[in-house]
Order: sequence, then C-alpha cells, then structure tokens
Amino acid sequence: MDLLNYQIKIAKHDDDQRLFMDNIKKTYERDVHTPFLTSEDTYKELSKYLDFEEVSLEKMDAFTKSYFRFMDLSKIKKTWILKENDKSSLFYKNHYMGNDKRIKICMYLDAEDRILSNNSMLEIYATIIRGISADDINRNYFKYCNYLNDIYLLNEELSR
Repeated sequence: MDLLNYQIKIAKHDDDQRLFMDNIKKTYERDVHTPFLTSEDTYKELSKYLDFEEVSLEKMDAFTKSYFRFMDLSKIKKTWILKENDKSSLFYKNHYMGNDKRIKICMYLDAEDRILSNNSMLEIYATIIRGISADDINRNYFKYCNYLNDIYLLNEELSR
C-alpha cells in the first residue's frame, strides 16, 4: 500500500459503536492485509515505499535517542531512522507538529516482535502493512476491530 497514492475513504460515523464498526468494515474491507506478516517481511514491505537507515542506538543522534530514555534498551532488537525525503514528507509533517525538528522519526523492533515508532502515523501504517491473520478476522472480533480502527485513524490523519 503506497501511502502517497492511498485513496482516502471516510467511513460514515455513527454514535452507536456497533453500527460504526459495521460501517468501518464495509468501507475498509478491501484494505485489510492478510496474512499477518513477520516483522522482517513487514520491514521489507515498508521499505518499498519509504527509505530507512538501520542505526544502532549507540550511533543514534542524542535528540532522537532521547525518545528511548525511559525504555529498557535491552528489549530493543533493531532501530531504523526514516530518511527525510519526498516519500516521508507526510510523516515528517505530522511529526514536526509536536516534536523538536532535531528529533528524527525512528522505528524499532522490540523483544515481543512488535514494530513501534516515535511517530504514531508511521506506527499505524506499519500495523496496517503487517496485516492480520484470517483466523483473527474470523475469531477475534476485538483484534479485527482494532485493526480496522487503525485503517480509519490513518485515513482521518491523511484527510487533515
């Protein structure tokens, strides 16, 4: 899914949560990625659309590394910096609204095999790209609703 060419679809909002989720399902059912990808495959897929540089925490600049100051660093397996260019401009525009411009967007893989980021928009995008298993779609209503909600939230952010 190329974020820059992503067609924005706005689901009809309804005050009744169940109806709202039904509308979300109808709106985004074609955007659901299955199967659930490994973290390595997710990174490869993200790298088709965005440019990353793998950087160790030791070599990361002090401003960006400050994001990790309250974390157990032994639980971080890999870290990447999102290169600032035309492909990443939407993420950096979002990022600079609430952060010092010296802090770069980073993405990291933790010990629980989750791909996380200091930028919520990139983290949601990675979650969408990673996908969801068909089993979770059929048997885990809450996990499926959370996944659909991530697609909705990304669209809300893109429509600003």
